[in-house]
Amino acid sequence: MRGLCFLVASALTVGAIAAPVPAPTPKFELGKDTTYLTGPLDAEGFVDYETALNERLRGKIEPGENAVSLLIEAIGPKLDGKRLHPDFFKWLGTEPLPENGEYLIGAAEFFGEERREDGFFEREGRRMSEPWTAEDDPKFAEWLAKNEKPLAKATEAAKRKHYFCPLVARTETGARGSLLVAAMMDPPSASRQIVQLLSARVMLRCGEKKYDAAWQDILSIYRLGRLTSRSGTLIGSLVGIAFGAIAEGKALALLESSKPSAKQARQFRDDLLALPPPMPLAEVYDGYERFGFLDSLREYRRKGVRAVPFLKDDEERPTEERTEASMSQIDWGLIQRTGNGALDKAVAACRLPTHAARMKALAEVAKPFLPEGPNDANPFDVLKTDDLVALLKETDPKKLRTTVSETLARRVVRDHVLVCDKIATSVGRAEQTHRNLLVAVALAGHLADTGKYPTKLADLAPKYLATVSDDLFSGKPLVYKPANGGYLFYSVGVNGADDGGKLFNDHLDERGDDIGVRMPRSNATGR
Repeated sequence: MRGLCFLVASALTVGAIAAPVPAPTPKFELGKDTTYLTGPLDAEGFVDYETALNERLRGKIEPGENAVSLLIEAIGPKLDGKRLHPDFFKWLGTEPLPENGEYLIGAAEFFGEERREDGFFEREGRRMSEPWTAEDDPKFAEWLAKNEKPLAKATEAAKRKHYFCPLVARTETGARGSLLVAAMMDPPSASRQIVQLLSARVMLRCGEKKYDAAWQDILSIYRLGRLTSRSGTLIGSLVGIAFGAIAEGKALALLESSKPSAKQARQFRDDLLALPPPMPLAEVYDGYERFGFLDSLREYRRKGVRAVPFLKDDEERPTEERTEASMSQIDWGLIQRTGNGALDKAVAACRLPTHAARMKALAEVAKPFLPEGPNDANPFDVLKTDDLVALLKETDPKKLRTTVSETLARRVVRDHVLVCDKIATSVGRAEQTHRNLLVAVALAGHLADTGKYPTKLADLAPKYLATVSDDLFSGKPLVYKPANGGYLFYSVGVNGADDGGKLFNDHLDERGDDIGVRMPRSNATGR
């Protein structure tokens, strides 16, 4: 009898497991022009953009190929004091890290109250921009020594070809449903501590005249920047640009202090040319930025004004019933189509071949979404639920529904398109700065070979550079002024005007918009 009961129970269990789970009812009209994706769906019938984006970014990358796996081992299981969610490690394909380990020790932890002393940050800046020795600053040298193992993992990570940083919008105890936009900040930002340490070590090695070792650290910073830009997010792109700028500043300091041989200069050039490319901006807008926009709409549809994080007073948060009454009346398809259409145009603009063409096209994308006045600035005003309920009860609800939806579309979409031109400008400036570094390396090679700098940059090709690229912003040759055993060359920069060699990274009181290199570097900020 007990055997029969067991068989019956087993059969019921199997049947229960095998029973099909009803598919959730979609809350949005699924399609390329609305939700962009048709799945996977979560338990409420919304597209799960977090899963979809992580699957896209991960592709076929294995944990042993992924720079992030090693970077997290160097940084540790907490970012800004918050423990990474277990799903982060599941996406990585690795085990969660233990609480304690030989993880990176940041400046705040190591120096403690010393950082509050007058002059500390000036001292820190000098260690990261000027050659120094352990005798000059034993405490900073000790900080680097304490971080030797985490830095070894970070520099090994920089040599990997792939970068997949899972986007998980939850801390360890957080519930599912946080906005995808909340997931993009921490891992790329945490790598800044690694770059800070590497910067100090570059200048220590320059002070010790260990120039080859210093160059390897510069390459690590540069590679980390290129890899971080492949996170798929705008934050990752901007952090990658910042890392590249730091690496370029350190490389120029190395050129000045080491006076490389012609052979070393050729090696520097070849290493720079072998760097992995950053993720194209078009891919960022067609991936994270689009998914983040649609994911935000999902949260607005679910919670209405209650999804707005900066509203703190309870009376500003209407009940779920009032929220649903108004949110169900909005034409979400109209908003989705408006946003997807604008992002399609932004992606196409970012793929245009010249900077001028990209900027012109991006300005056209932004034009319909510019604020119409001071009262048109807050994208959430129109979501205030009680106002919407009253508004939608007026005599012509269909017309009002369209008006409200169009207003909401313009306000919500603007956050995703009005910054396109600024991001594209940053990308263009970074590309010009990289080109300039290649020219500076070629000039160092020419000096080592001939004992002098050339009279014109065209003389660097083809021996030192295959070609000397024109100014990205003007389309003309770079301005070049050799003088007194040094030189100045520059692009006219974003404003398109020749500021006479006043560079955008000069000291504040002498700063212009030109993008260039000056040797000696006496007036540069030395990032």
